[in-house]
This record gives sequence, C-alpha cells and structure tokens, in this order.
Amino acid sequence: MKKRKIYPVKDASGLRIIQVAAFIRHGARTPWGPFDCWAGYDTDPYQSRWDCDLNTIMSNPINEKGNTRQSRLLFKKIYDGLDEFSLLSNELKGTCEVGQLIEQGYEQQSQNGVILQDAYIGSSASPSSQLFVESQDEGGDFTSVYFRSDDEQRTLMSGQTLLSSMFNATSLNTVVDLHTADKPDDILSPYSLEKACPRLHSLREIAESSKEYLEGKRNENAKFLTSLVEDDLKFKDPKSIVNGHVMDCQLTAICSDRFLPKAIDDFTHDNDDSNFTYLFDFGNWLYTFPFTFKDAMFAKQFTSFLWSDLLRRINEQKYKFLLYSGHDDTLIALLASLEIWDGAWPPYASMFVIEIYKKDGDSNVLSQTVFRLLFNGVSITHRLDNCHEELCDISVLRSHLSSMANLTKACDDALDSAQANNLEMLAIEVTPPVQIFTVVLIASVVILSFANFSFAPSGQESSLHDHSSIALRKDYGSVNPSHN
Repeated sequence: MKKRKIYPVKDASGLRIIQVAAFIRHGARTPWGPFDCWAGYDTDPYQSRWDCDLNTIMSNPINEKGNTRQSRLLFKKIYDGLDEFSLLSNELKGTCEVGQLIEQGYEQQSQNGVILQDAYIGSSASPSSQLFVESQDEGGDFTSVYFRSDDEQRTLMSGQTLLSSMFNATSLNTVVDLHTADKPDDILSPYSLEKACPRLHSLREIAESSKEYLEGKRNENAKFLTSLVEDDLKFKDPKSIVNGHVMDCQLTAICSDRFLPKAIDDFTHDNDDSNFTYLFDFGNWLYTFPFTFKDAMFAKQFTSFLWSDLLRRINEQKYKFLLYSGHDDTLIALLASLEIWDGAWPPYASMFVIEIYKKDGDSNVLSQTVFRLLFNGVSITHRLDNCHEELCDISVLRSHLSSMANLTKACDDALDSAQANNLEMLAIEVTPPVQIFTVVLIASVVILSFANFSFAPSGQESSLHDHSSIALRKDYGSVNPSHN
C-alpha cells in the first residue's frame, strides 16, 4: 500500500487542481458465498468458519425537519443470533457476513484515505494539488464531496472508512450523503446490470461463444487445470472454474493466510510456474475475456452508465471530490473501456484516479484544462489514445467518455444475429474522433478498487501476500492491450 503514494505532477507550473474523482475497489473481504472449496474444507472450521471483529454500526433515522426532540443511539450489528442452535448457522458458520469487509480491508482503506489526504488536503499537498485547504473534521462541510456505492456491506464500509481517514473525521454529528441503489439493477457491477440491459447480456454471450474463447476453454492447459480442480481439489461443482468459485477460494485463503491444499500450495512469486498461478490465470482469463473482446464492446456498454454519471457530475461543477466504491470488475471494466487495461487483476483497495487541472496564464494555450490518470499511484495517462505524456488535454477524455455515455440509449436492444456477426461496425460507432476539440471543462479524478491482486508498474516486484498482480498468460489467448 505504501508504494501507492500519489506524487505531484512533474511539471506543475501554472497548474491548479479543480476536481478529483476516485473509483475504488473494496478492501479485503470474506468469501462471497458458502463454497465447499476443496476436499475437507467444509468440515474443517479452521478453513470454512469466518469470525469477524469488524462490525457495521447503524443509527436511527434523522428527523431533518427538526420539529421534534432529537436523540440518537448507535447500534452495532453482530452476526451471532444463531450461535445457541447446533443445527443452524450463518452461511460462513461464524460471525461474518458473506462477502463482508474484514479488518485487513479496513486497514487498507484507511491507508487509502491517508494517501488521498497527503495528495490533496492541507499543507501536505503540493500547491498545485491542494483540493481542500484543511480536513473536514468536527462537523465540517461535506457538500463538495460526492459518495456513490452499491448496496453491499464491503463497498459501503470501504468508502466510509476511506472518507473518514481522508478527512480526519472524528465528529459523530457529521452527516455525509451516501448515494446508492438496488443491487440487482445497479451500475457498479456488470453482471448485475445484465438483467436490466439486454444488449450487455448479448455482448457477453457473443464473447463466450467466440472461437477464441471456446478454444481457450478446451485446450490442453484447460484440460489439465480442470482435472486439477475435479480430481485433486475435488470441487463438487463442475462449473466452479467458470463461475469464479475456485478463484474466490484461492484468493480468500491465501490473502488471509489460511490453508491451501498441497496441489496448489506452491505459489512463490508473481508469474511463477506454480499450479496456483496457472489456475488463477485461467479463471481470470475466463472471467474477464468479454471485457476486452472485439474492442472492449462489453466493457464500453457496461461503463456507459458510469461514464454518463461521472460526466453529469463534472458538468454540474458541484463537487470537488467524487468517490465511487465498487468491485474488481468495476475497475477492470473502466480501464478496459478506455483500452488501457494491462490484463492484471487489480488488488483489494485499488484506486483508479482522474485528476483535473486548470491552467493559469497564457490565453493562447489551446486548452486551459488538462487531466491525469493514475492507477494505484502510477501515472497511466500515456496509455490512452491521443495522450502521450503525464498530462493530456481534457477534450481527449471528454471525447472518449461522451462516446461511451451515448451507449446507454442502446441498452434495451439485444443484438440480432447480423449485429452479432459484425461487432467491428458497432465498435466503430463508439470510437471517439481523432481530432481534439477546444473544451474548457471541470473534470474529476477517479479512484477505484479492484480485486485481490495489484496493478504494478513495469519492473516493480511485489508478493502475492501484498495482493500483487498476476498477469494473464498467453496460453489461453491474449487480452493484453497494445499499450505498454
């Protein structure tokens, strides 16, 4: 986490930051289902039982009219209501919720808050990057902060923890608006949104029916790994690799220092030749293949709602800091939609940041607004088409986002067979124009959090226990973009 420090722009002369938007992945969590991961897992409480000391705190509703007496109690939510019944238990057999944030995830998001505070608040920030003069503690004004999350415990608490740490919030009298929606129809997870977006579902089916996907799913490497899962690990569900259960068992076990079966207890370092790494790579490739297939049309359709929402917030010019708290596939989709994803699975508490700066001085400058993209502290602006340096003209970003935001109109239309066979033409329709327009726009920095493995710059090594990145291997097909 310490390697994710956000450094000031190298040449910041005449620059003044005006907006930051952050997309984050939630922090470390419990399994997202009561999986029977491998032989002996379900019957061994040291593997399958999850107990949590991190609890959700709730308050009674606030009477905003102020006409009646205000009293407030805080309630700690404890999952121990079935402890006295030997035949009943929670899904994870202990006091943890399914998929909830754990202590490690809380610490990760607290560190993210410190990173953001150092980068954008008070005297610790460089003059060009000082978004807030001081922290908003002791009942400060949060009206310039926009907080959006889906309605999952791990994403809600991750965002709350980050903001509390970022602004040194200590007062219990401060109320921050938290914007959310029904999980099945929300825009922060692509596979949830499929139900409300027939075209998104069509694009995934087209990708998973492609020759490249089917060959990668059935080649000799795939057969070996399928045998490993069924014969050595003895997973009961034959679809456990495809549906992500194997990956979740791998990640929650290794990142919580829990038991791994001998067949996959061989990980030593990133990109090693271990069974653990090959199995994870295969599950990663299967899950993320639609995100990059045919010019990332699936990712662009899904993120059309997120980009549209972000552009609206930018155009309103109401918020200085925007925080979107989501999932691994939220971040993967955002990066893939811009065609800047490198194929590595993001770690817990990852952040994708977009900074917007205003130029002062010379009126002859083509555009007075520029932006920078960062992922876990590393500048990746140069990966975006028509951007070659750390800073890029805002019209380039606006062109990319606007072209994808327009796709929201097509969501209700499932693809017919003719369209399915000609996805290249659909991709051309959403390709932003090459020319750069002069646009003065207030934009924002976007930070997002991804999965358990981290995005590391070229040449930087890190260990899996630090949630480092495992890049996809080419044995199952290439998903790496052309940008290096």
